[in-house]
Amino acid sequence: MRLDVLVADVDNTIFDGSVSEDDIIEKINEGLRVTAELVLLPKLETSGTVVTTPGANLVNPPSTFSRNLFRARDSDGNKITVYSSTDLLEEDITVVDSDGVVAADVEGICLQGTQFYYAPSPEAAETLTLGFYTEPDELSDDDDEPSCIPEAHQKRILSNYAKWQLFEDIEDGIDGAKVNSRKYETKFYTAVAALESITTQGQGRPHNREFKKGWF
Repeated sequence: MRLDVLVADVDNTIFDGSVSEDDIIEKINEGLRVTAELVLLPKLETSGTVVTTPGANLVNPPSTFSRNLFRARDSDGNKITVYSSTDLLEEDITVVDSDGVVAADVEGICLQGTQFYYAPSPEAAETLTLGFYTEPDELSDDDDEPSCIPEAHQKRILSNYAKWQLFEDIEDGIDGAKVNSRKYETKFYTAVAALESITTQGQGRPHNREFKKGWF
């Protein structure tokens, strides 16, 4: 659905002269980012590479990384286990052995803060290929479309998010419950739940105690 159609739908509901088109577009884009945080959208799956450092265990993620590292392979195409935490990784993998000798190959990787933590610490630099989710493209032109969200769900999610947030400001200070903001908040989360139910089945998950089988 085109951005101008989404904007018109919101504007026709809000019907408030203090709300500009730019305000609506800002909230639609905010809703797009929030949705990408709540739902693993298949069209935002991408890949990138990082290069390990001999004797080290941390590397910055690719610039396109946003969330949910779900796959890793070494330069020969071998699978590297993706863990959900540093603790779980270190329970399974010896980072450096008792003699201080490092292994030849990386066996596991996880997100630690804003960096990737990998182990064992390799003896030679190697390029790892990672699968993860990136940020959605911002909508700015009238004919831009939020293609990462299935079209049938775009209006119900993005319009309702924008209406919720705009009514939140409009109704601020009004006595009683924020009737409209609560109404569209509920509509937004209902729409997100409907989208999530059809998009997250079969998604790759980081290796965890609960997901020892079939995480890849």
